[in-house]
Amino acid sequence: MRKKGRKSQEATKSAASAVVATEHAGGQIVSPKLTSPILKDQRQFAPTKAEEVSPRSSPPSLPEDAFEVVQAPVRRAIATEKPSRPPPSAWNGRKVTSTASVSNTSDAADSSELGHGRLEDPRGGAESVASCHSNFSSISNRRREVLADKEALLNALSEPSRQEVLRRTEGRFAGAFGEVARAFRQLQADKTMLEQIVREKTPLSGVGDTNEMLSGHLSKMNAKLEQNGAEIRKLLDLLEQQREVMEQMMATHQLEKDAYEDEVSHLHRVLDEAEAEVDHHRAHVLKLNEELVKAHTGIAQANADATRARTMLTEEARKREKVVQLLRQAKDRLREVESDNDRSVDGADVERLSPEVHRASSSENEVAQLRRMLEDRDQEIASLRLSHADAAMHHDADDSLSIGHDSTSTPAEEIARLRAQLTEQRSREKQIRTAYVSVREELRKVNLERRRSSAGRLTLSPGRDA
Repeated sequence: MRKKGRKSQEATKSAASAVVATEHAGGQIVSPKLTSPILKDQRQFAPTKAEEVSPRSSPPSLPEDAFEVVQAPVRRAIATEKPSRPPPSAWNGRKVTSTASVSNTSDAADSSELGHGRLEDPRGGAESVASCHSNFSSISNRRREVLADKEALLNALSEPSRQEVLRRTEGRFAGAFGEVARAFRQLQADKTMLEQIVREKTPLSGVGDTNEMLSGHLSKMNAKLEQNGAEIRKLLDLLEQQREVMEQMMATHQLEKDAYEDEVSHLHRVLDEAEAEVDHHRAHVLKLNEELVKAHTGIAQANADATRARTMLTEEARKREKVVQLLRQAKDRLREVESDNDRSVDGADVERLSPEVHRASSSENEVAQLRRMLEDRDQEIASLRLSHADAAMHHDADDSLSIGHDSTSTPAEEIARLRAQLTEQRSREKQIRTAYVSVREELRKVNLERRRSSAGRLTLSPGRDA
C-alpha cells in the first residue's frame, strides 16, 4: 500500500508540474506534454499553439528568456506495472468558472480524449480503494504545494498574461475535470460499497481513515488462516497415523480371526471325534450291561445248581453213611457166618447141614445184593464227581467274573481268595477219594470174605460126601 501511495504521489507531482503553463519569450504559450500511465495506447499530447496575444505590458524586470518551453519527460508504461493516475481529490478544492467558448470546450474535450484516453473500465483505477484513500492526506499536501507554486508564478506574470493563461488552462482541462469528477463519484460509490461489505461481513465498523482497522483485521484473519492451516495439517497427520494404526489393527484382528477360526474348526473336529468315541463307548457299555445281565442270570443259575449239588452231596453223604452201616452189618454177618461155619465144621451133623446151607445161600444173596448196591453207588459217585467238577468250573467262572467286576479288591485279596478256593476244592476231592477208597476197600473185603466162604463150602461138601 505504501508503494502504491508513492506511485500515486509521483503521478500527482508529474501531473501537477504539467498543469503550469509557461509563456515563451516570443509571446507563444506552450503547454507541456501530459502522459498518463493508465492509457493502453500510451498516446502523447502534442504541443498546442495558443493564439498570439500581444502583452499589454510586460514587466521590465523579467527577461525575455525567463520562461522556456517545458517538456515533461515521456514515461512509457510497463506491462507489469499497475496503471496509476492522479486522484480526483487533488482537484477537489478548485472552483474556477469556465470562460471558454463552445469551440474551446470541444477542443478541450478532444485534448482530454487525446491526453487521457478512453477509459474502458471506469472502475479500473479503483482496484485498491483502500490504497487510494490512504494517500489522500499526502495528495492534498502536494496539491496545496502545486497551487502555491502556481500562485507564485501567476503573481510574477502581468495581469493580462495571467488571465489568458488561466483562460486557456481552464479550457484545456474542462473535459479532464468532468472525467475526474465521474471517477471521484465512482470511487465514492466503491468506497461506500466497500464499507457496507466490511460492516456486513466483518465485525469492523468501517474501513477507517488510514485502513488500519481493515489491514489489522485482514492480518488477524491471515494469521488465523495460517494457524488453522497448521492445525489442519497436524490433524491430517494424526488422521494418517490413526489410519495406519487402524490398518495395522485390522490386519492383526484378521490374523487373530483366522487363527481363532482354525482353532474352532480343530475343536469341532475333536468334538466330533469325542462324540463318535462316546457313541462307541455307549454301545460297548450297553453290550457289557447285556453281558452283565446274562452273567447275573448265569450266576443265579449256577447258585441254584450249586445248591442242588450241595443237596445231592448231602444226600450222597447220608447214603454213603447208610452204605457204610450196611457194609458193617454185612461184615458182622459175614463174621457170624464164618464163626458158624467153623462151628459146623467141628461138630456139625447132617440134620443141621441143610439149614447151614440155606444160610450160606442167603448170605451169598445178600453179598450179591451188596455188590449191586456198591456198583450203583460207584456209578452215583462218578456222576456226582462229574457234576461236582462242572459246578466247580461254574463257580470258578462266576468268581472270575466277580473278581473282574470288583474294582475295589486288591491283587493280594484276589490271590488269597483263589488259594482258599483251591484248598477247598482239593479238600473236597480228597474227601471224595477217601470215600471212594474206603468203599473199594470194603468191597474188596466183602469179595474176599465171599471167596473164602465159597472156598470153605467147597471144602466142606467133599468131606461130607466122604
